[in-house]
Formats: sequence, C-alpha cells, structure tokens
Amino acid sequence: MMVRNAEPGDRDDVSRLHFMAGPNVYKYFFACDDVKAVAINRLLYDTPDTFCSRQYYHVYGPPGGVQGLVGMYPGRDNTALGKNAGRYVRGLAGITGPLSLLRMALRYRMSHRIPALGEDELYIEALAVYPEFRGRGVSSVLMRFAFEECERMKLENVSLFTEINNERAISIYRAKGFRVEKTVLLPRRFLKHNLYGFHKMIAPVKRIRL
Repeated sequence: MMVRNAEPGDRDDVSRLHFMAGPNVYKYFFACDDVKAVAINRLLYDTPDTFCSRQYYHVYGPPGGVQGLVGMYPGRDNTALGKNAGRYVRGLAGITGPLSLLRMALRYRMSHRIPALGEDELYIEALAVYPEFRGRGVSSVLMRFAFEECERMKLENVSLFTEINNERAISIYRAKGFRVEKTVLLPRRFLKHNLYGFHKMIAPVKRIRL
C-alpha cells in the first residue's frame, strides 16, 4: 500500500474523513449538521481550487480502498481557495438552505481570528484515519508524505491547526517535531459549539521525526 492522489471514486471516503478531521469546526463554519457538512465536502470535492477540492487530497489504502487521508496545500494559496468556495453558493444553498447559508457567511468572520499561514509553509488542512485502522502507523505514513511534499515544493515548514482541548493530537504532533507557534483562545460564546480555541503548530521540514 502507498499514498496516492485522490481519485473521483474516493469522493465518499474523502468527504467523510475530511469531516472527521474536525467535526466541530466544520459544523460551525458550514452552519449545519453532520450529514449536510459531509454533503458540502462531496460538492466541493468535484470542484477545482477550493480547500476541499480533490486536487489537494492524498489517500492511503489498498487498491480500491481508503484507510486515511491528508489534505494539504501551500499556505500562500489559503485566501484564494477560501474565496473560490464562494463561487458555488447555489450548490451550497441547495444543501444547507438559505438560512444556514446566511449563517455560514456570518460565521466565516471567525476565520480572521485564526493565525495567517506563511508563504514558506505547506499547510495540512486535514489529516484523518478511519477508527478501525488507527494504531497501525497510517497517520505516520501520511505525515511523512506531507513532509516529502513540502521538501519537493521547496517550502521550509509544515503547519497545521489543532483545537486546544485535543490533548492527544497535540501530544502526537509534538512527538513528531511540531511546536506551538501561536494560540488563539475563542470568546465564551463559542463554547456552545464545542470550540475553545486553536493552536497553530509548525515543524521545519528538515526536522521531522517519524
């Protein structure tokens, strides 16, 4: 088995895993429930140049199967990718309804609280493994691939965000060479969405420990 580019037939697996990588975040930004959030991922998967587009996903698993995924892109592209998603308002409204779409537009303001991505970074937007395949080294293989891609692109750092209450993920990333570069604590009103804040974590491409 090896890491490969995501293909059209991987859409359902990738959409589910992408949601699993940060369910509280996706439900907040998409202003909808789990089912609709996955449906939005399915829609954007087939459209180019958004943060959910197939071109940015890589999967691991046997032929015809998916056990885990990593989604990543250069940090310099982040703003443009977010704006491009706005081109598909009609499709999004068909999934969420107009009220949720309005909430989505308002909630997008929270993204301004999140630390900016650097020009020299490869940003891991999503890293997820199906529960039945965890503990088998799948995430390490995907992370190693991300660092290889970072080096291939001649970028200097790999970055990601993790929720500040996700202690298990923070411990794993620290063990792999990441450090907390910046922490953002969210106001109390976000607690009802199970959102407390974020760490931006970063690791130099030359110092990966996998």
